[in-house]
Amino acid sequence: MKIAVQSSLKQAADQGFTSSGIFGFLKDICAKIMIGELKRFLEDGMNNTSIQMIEFCILDDETLRYFRSEFDRELQSVDLND
Repeated sequence: MKIAVQSSLKQAADQGFTSSGIFGFLKDICAKIMIGELKRFLEDGMNNTSIQMIEFCILDDETLRYFRSEFDRELQSVDLND
C-alpha cells in the first residue's frame, strides 16, 4: 500500500489513483498509510511538482471518520504555504 501511494503521488501530475475499499484493505490502516504518505510527500517534494490539488474520494461514513482522524493527527503541523 505504501508503494502504491508513493507511486500515485509521484505520477499524479499525469495520472494516478489508489483505492482501498473494493480490495478489502482495512480502512483504518489505509487511512493511516495514505495520510502518512501524503504528509511525507508534502514535506519532502511539494516544491518539485506541478500538483495543485490532491483529492480523496471517500464513499462511506466509516472511512471518512478514519481519514478525518488521521488528517487531524498528521497534517495539522504541515505548512502548506511554502
